Amino acid sequence: MPQGDDRDGDRGQMLLVAALGLAVAFVALALVLNAVVFTENLATRNPDAADDALAFEGAVTEGVGGLLAETNRHNDTDYATLDDALRAGVVAWDANASRLTAADGTVTAVELRAATNGTRIVQETAGAFTADDGATAWMVAGDVSGVRRFVVVADPASTSPVSVNVSDGDGDYWRVDVADDGSGDATVTVTENGSTVTIPHDDATVAVDLTEGTVNGSDAGVTFAAGVDAPFDVTVSDGDRATGRYQLFVDRELGAFATDAPTTRPAIYRATVDVTVHRSSVTYESPVALAPEDAPGNDTLTQ
Repeated sequence: MPQGDDRDGDRGQMLLVAALGLAVAFVALALVLNAVVFTENLATRNPDAADDALAFEGAVTEGVGGLLAETNRHNDTDYATLDDALRAGVVAWDANASRLTAADGTVTAVELRAATNGTRIVQETAGAFTADDGATAWMVAGDVSGVRRFVVVADPASTSPVSVNVSDGDGDYWRVDVADDGSGDATVTVTENGSTVTIPHDDATVAVDLTEGTVNGSDAGVTFAAGVDAPFDVTVSDGDRATGRYQLFVDRELGAFATDAPTTRPAIYRATVDVTVHRSSVTYESPVALAPEDAPGNDTLTQ
């Protein structure tokens, strides 16, 4: 019997050791799982309260920036009407945003600080790129220092180009030529700093964003008015060699610059709003500059 008791004791010790081993293994597994969950929580948790403020600033840039574009399109009777419409729009946008952010315990404010007047020059329906009097070589905007959102959608009708030229009084110039490549497709040639860049593609109609440096939405690797000093003139030559549409904003009010364009409208060239975001852990204040970077309304002036 004593011998049997010893064997039973050994088995008990072995079972105890095995149980302890399993317990240690389960504890280790629990620690690993807890570490994974904890790491995932850290990865999804906002590490900096200022991130929320920056996200709200981005929403202001997009939302109020879109409001600015729509104001330029629909409230362009005169500059006073533009200013009143934008101010009223910002107040309404701020009220709606404040209600939404308050649910998260955040107090926000958006106020219009200033607006700079300019002019929108636009051809919204397709036609030849000619002046108000039908001239094929003409002044789009003379003696301006800033141009935004200069988009040209062109369907060239000749292997000889229609040209948009930016030049200053010192002989420096920057030029974009759009022509038919001989097979029915458009080709874009940009001349800047004495060098020429050709951007061919397989479309009959081409959308060139001169200020953003894109062709049909793709980066063309060019810089608007490179090597040209402000103030400068923007002109078109051989405007009857293509048909299409265009839009640009300049930093001069109507009557304060020379233009032969058929359609010019009052516009807000830029605006600044003051953004405030307050939470228990942070107060963030910053001015945000807004510009009509996107062509307004549903008519995006793209291909």
